[in-house]
Amino acid sequence: METNKTYEYIPTVPVHPFEILEDEIAARGLTKKEFAESIGMKPSNFNRMMKRKGTLTSEMALKLEKALGIPFSHWMEYHEEYLKDCFRLNPCAFAETTTEKSSRLSDSTIYEDLYQKIATAINYIKQRKDNSNATDNLSMEQINSLENDFHRLGKELCELRLS
Repeated sequence: METNKTYEYIPTVPVHPFEILEDEIAARGLTKKEFAESIGMKPSNFNRMMKRKGTLTSEMALKLEKALGIPFSHWMEYHEEYLKDCFRLNPCAFAETTTEKSSRLSDSTIYEDLYQKIATAINYIKQRKDNSNATDNLSMEQINSLENDFHRLGKELCELRLS
């Protein structure tokens, strides 16, 4: 007798590639700081990336391949499996998170604090522009120029790739 039952794998918890990376770093007796420096990252940026569990980029997968000897394709498969597992566990929540994440570059998440400071500076400049009077040291042209520079910097910051 033939059966047509197929069992679909449903994980209890999805495993992010950065969790695998964390285990791999520990197994090799390295600290996160040492590893971050070995791949050319600031330790603080590396720690934020690991905590936030963002998207694993091709660029990062190549760095991991070079540093650890684990093939690029494995890292990309780990990330793909993670996304599939997230979807299997909760399709609705997964759709919301992927929509949110696609609205910004995942790599730029490590720069959110700096971006917030830039946004605060832009708001300050706008307020100063709106409340400008003759006693201000900056001309309206200078304020507009500063505002444009901050906007350009913010835009470039959003487009940065993790280095």
